[in-house]
Amino acid sequence: MATGDEKAFLVQSVSGASNHLLNGRYRDTVLLPQTTFPMKLLGRQQPDTELEIQQVRALLRRGASREARPRCGLLALGGSHTSALHAGADFSRNFGEHVALSICSFKTKNLILKDIASRFHMMTGSKIHFVPGWDCHGLPIEVKVLAELGGEAQNLSAIEIREKARSFAKVAIEKQKLAFIHWGIMADWNNCYFTFDGKYDAKQLRNFYQMYEKGLVYRSSKPVFWSPSSRTALAEAELEYNPEHVSHSIYVKFHLLKPSSKLASLIDGSSPVSFLVWTTQPWTIPANQAVCYMPESTFAVVKCSKSGILYILAADKVASVASTLETTFETISAFSGVDLENGTCRHPLVPNKASPLLPANHVTMAKGTGLVHTAPAHRMEDYSVESQHHLPMDCLVNEDGIFTDVAGPELQNKAVLEEGTDVVALLISVSPNQPTSVYIKGEYIMLQTAKNLLKEEKLVHSHPYDWRTKKPVVIRASKQWFINIADIKTTAKSLNIYELLKKVKFIPGSALNAMVEMMDRRPYWCISRQRTWNVPIPVFHHKTKDEYLINSRLVTIKSNSISTGNWYTVHMGNSEYRSIRREKAFFVFITPDQTIEHIVKLVEQHGSDIWWTLPPEQLLPKEVLSEVGGPDAFEYVPGQDILDIWFDSGISWSYVLPEFTVQKIVKNGIFPPPFSQFILLGPPGNPKAPSFVKTKCGSH
Repeated sequence: MATGDEKAFLVQSVSGASNHLLNGRYRDTVLLPQTTFPMKLLGRQQPDTELEIQQVRALLRRGASREARPRCGLLALGGSHTSALHAGADFSRNFGEHVALSICSFKTKNLILKDIASRFHMMTGSKIHFVPGWDCHGLPIEVKVLAELGGEAQNLSAIEIREKARSFAKVAIEKQKLAFIHWGIMADWNNCYFTFDGKYDAKQLRNFYQMYEKGLVYRSSKPVFWSPSSRTALAEAELEYNPEHVSHSIYVKFHLLKPSSKLASLIDGSSPVSFLVWTTQPWTIPANQAVCYMPESTFAVVKCSKSGILYILAADKVASVASTLETTFETISAFSGVDLENGTCRHPLVPNKASPLLPANHVTMAKGTGLVHTAPAHRMEDYSVESQHHLPMDCLVNEDGIFTDVAGPELQNKAVLEEGTDVVALLISVSPNQPTSVYIKGEYIMLQTAKNLLKEEKLVHSHPYDWRTKKPVVIRASKQWFINIADIKTTAKSLNIYELLKKVKFIPGSALNAMVEMMDRRPYWCISRQRTWNVPIPVFHHKTKDEYLINSRLVTIKSNSISTGNWYTVHMGNSEYRSIRREKAFFVFITPDQTIEHIVKLVEQHGSDIWWTLPPEQLLPKEVLSEVGGPDAFEYVPGQDILDIWFDSGISWSYVLPEFTVQKIVKNGIFPPPFSQFILLGPPGNPKAPSFVKTKCGSH
C-alpha cells in the first residue's frame, strides 16, 4: 500500500506530464508526415468533395479518349497496336460495398485492380474506356431470395422467382455502383453491362447454338456432381472439399460365380470363393454393375484363419487388409490380373444378378483391396467402364438424394448420405434367408439377404461439398447438357493456348497448375442446371417420347448409319453429313435461319423471361411449328433447364467485344473458374477470338 507521500508524488507526476502535453513540449518530437488533408470532412464538405472527384474523373475519361470509341467492356490502350483489358462481369451477390471491407471483397479487389491498371495506362498516354459489368444470375441470388421469402417461396412460380431475383440483383448493383462512384473509380458508369440484359442473353444463346452446330454441345445421361441441398447439377468449379467429412467405409464379399479358366485351375471348386471389395460409398452398392481390377497387378487366393473362407484380393494388399479385418490370411496361390478376364461374381444384394469382372485403368493400389466396386451411375471413372463395356447405368437416387422405389421397399425414401447408408450396410450384413426386423428412424425395416459385410468403420476423408449450401454432394446420373471438352482442348492446343498460359504471371503461382490440371482432367463440362435464375436452354421436349426439338428437323439414327465408337455419321439431305454422339433418343439439328433467330430475337427484344411467359407455340416460328403438328397438335413443352453460371460469365468477351478489333486480351484480377471458361469458350467458339498477353492473374 502506498504511503501518503507516495500518493502525492504520483499525483504530482501525472499532473506534470499533463502540463507538458498541454504546453506542446513533446508534440514536435513525434515525426509524422505533414499533410493539408483534414482529419475528417464536416457538413457539406464530404458530398461536395465526392462530386468534385466524380467531375475530375469524367474530365480525365474524356481527355483520355478524344476520338470516337467503340462500345466495349474493356480498357482500350492507345498507340499503333491496340490491346484491351476485358472487364469480366463482377458479382452482384452482396448488397453493398464498404471501404473497410474492400481488402477482403473479391469483387472490390477486382475493380480496384482494374482501376489501377486503367490509371497507369492513362498516365502513359493511352486512351481509356472502361465499361464495368455485373454478373446478375446464379444460385446465390436465387437462394438468398428464397430464404428471405421463407414458406412463401414454396408457392411461387418460376417467373415470380425470376422477378424477385432480378429485383434483388438490381438493388445490389445500384448500391455497389454508388459506392464505387464515391470512391472515385474511373469507369463509364452510364453504360454498364449486365448479364440479365436481353441483348446479353441473346448473345449467350447464339454462342450456345454455334457450339451446338460444331458438335461441341450435346445432351446425354451421365454421372454428374449433384447437390441434394440445391437440387441441381454442379460443375467442378462449384465444389469445395471438406477434409473432415465422415463416411462409412465397408469391406464387402462378392461371391465368385463363374471363374476364368486360369482361376478355375487354381481353386478346387469344393470351397466357396469370394472377392474382397472396399468402398467409402456403401449407398452405391445397390447400383453395382461390375467389379474392376488392374490387369497388370498380381492377385492372390488367400484363406482366412478365422473362418476358413477363401478370398481373392491384390497380393500387395493381403497383409494390410488382414490387419484391418483383425485376422490373418494364408496365401494359397497367386496369378496375374489378366487371368480374371471373363469371370463373374454375385451381386451382394441381388442374389440372381451377376456382376462381371472387368479390367480398368483407374484402379489403384493406394487404398482398398485392388478390386473396385463399379456403379456407372454414381462415379465418373465407372462411367468410362460403362462406355467401353455397355453396362447398365441404373440411377436409384432422385433429385433430393433419396432412394427411389426402384431401389426396393427397404431403401425407398431413405436419404443416401444418412439412414440410407445404414440400411444398405444392414442389408449386406444380415444372414441369408433369415427375415429380420430392424427399427430405423421411426419405422421397421424388413431385411432378407446374404451375409456379405465383413467390416464397417467410419472414415474421415476429403469429400466434395456444395460451395453455396456447405452440404455434401453426391454423384448421380441424369440427363444433362454437356460441352465436349476433349475436342475443345484439341483446338486449344493447336492454337498454342497452353504454352501462352505459361507466360501469364499467376498470383499465387500454384493457381496456374491447378487450373490447367482441372481443364486437362475434364472430359466434359456439364452446362445445364435445374434451377430458375439464369438463361434457359432453348430446347423443347416431347410430352411422352424421349426426344427433344432444338430446331425444325428431327433426325433418327438408323441401322445403316456409319458408326465409329460413340459417334455416328448421319445423312441429312442435300449431301450433308453430320457427326453426332450416340444417344438413345432422337436427334435434332439447327436450321439457322428459322428457330435460332426467332428465339434469339424474342429474347433480345423482351428478355429471357419469354421462355416462361409465352405459350410454347409462340416460341417457334410458324414454319417450324407446322412441321411438328401445328399449334393444335403441338406435343412439345419448353425445357426447364438453365445454363451454368460459368457459361453465363465465360462468354462475356463475345458480348462486350462484338466489333472491336483486338489482337491481345488481358484479364486482370480474375477468379479461376470463369478464366478457365473464358479460355475454353473463347477460341473454339469464335475463330477470331483474341489471344493472350502476359499479365497478372489473381485468384482466391
